[in-house]
Amino acid sequence: MNFKTKSIILILMAQLCAINLFSAEINTDLGTTFEFAEKDIAELMRSQALNNKDKLQKKYDEYRQDYKNKLDNIGPKIANKPTPAYRDNEFYIDSTYTNPRDIRDHRGVLLYPKGFRFNPLSYIKIPYKVVFIDGTRKNELQWVLDNNLTNSTGIRILLTDGKYRVAKKFFNHHVFFATDEIIKKFGVLHTPSIAEQVGQKMLIKEYLVKIDGNNTIDESKYPSLIIDLLEENKKNQFIAPQEKINFNDLNITKEFNNIIKGDDK
Repeated sequence: MNFKTKSIILILMAQLCAINLFSAEINTDLGTTFEFAEKDIAELMRSQALNNKDKLQKKYDEYRQDYKNKLDNIGPKIANKPTPAYRDNEFYIDSTYTNPRDIRDHRGVLLYPKGFRFNPLSYIKIPYKVVFIDGTRKNELQWVLDNNLTNSTGIRILLTDGKYRVAKKFFNHHVFFATDEIIKKFGVLHTPSIAEQVGQKMLIKEYLVKIDGNNTIDESKYPSLIIDLLEENKKNQFIAPQEKINFNDLNITKEFNNIIKGDDK
C-alpha cells in the first residue's frame, strides 16, 4: 500500500470519528413540534352531515323515489310490438342460419365459407315452451292463468309489453322480457303466442283471446316492487334481480358529497 492510499484512509477514518463525537448532540436537537391545527376529517364530516341533515334527508327521499319509479316501471322495450291475435293460427319457423362472411382460424385457414347454412335446432333441444304475452292486456294475463301456464317448469313467460311489477303480482310468478331480437328469431307477430321446438323447426301457435269487459290493467292494485325487496331482505340475504337499474344518471353520490363538504349551491 503506497503512501497516498494510506493518507486517504486516515483522512476518512478521522472524519468518521468526528461524526461519532458530535452525533449525540445532533440527535437531541429535534426542533419545535406543534399540535395539528386541522380538524379530524371524520369529525368534520360528521359535523357537516348533522348541520345539513335536512338537505341530506331531502336528497335521500328524492333518490329513493327515483329508484322506486325506475324499479316499478321496468318492462320490455320493443320497437315493433306484436299485435293482438285476431284468429287461432299456427305456423313453422325455419331457423336455418346463413353465414354472411368467410370465417377463418388464427392461421387464415377457411373454416366456414360465406353462404354456409346450418340449423342450430339440429344440434340442440329447447327444453321448454316460450309464451309471449302483452302485459298491458288484462285478457292475455288471465288467459295465462286459465291455461295453467304458470304451474309448469317447462314454460317460460315473456312479456312483449307491460310492467314486470304488474305481471309478477298477477301471476305470483317470475316473468321475463322479450327483445326485438327474440321477437324476430321466433317470428312472433301476434300475442298471445306459444313457441315450441318440433323436430328441427319452431312451431308458433297464435291464440285468439276474446275481450270480456274492460281490458285495461288497474296498476294501482299492484304494489311497488320495493316492498317485496325490503321483505325479502328481512327474511334472507338480499339478491339483486336480473333487471338491473342504471344509477349512473342519478349523480346522487356527488350531490351528497357536495352537501357534506358544504359546496352545494
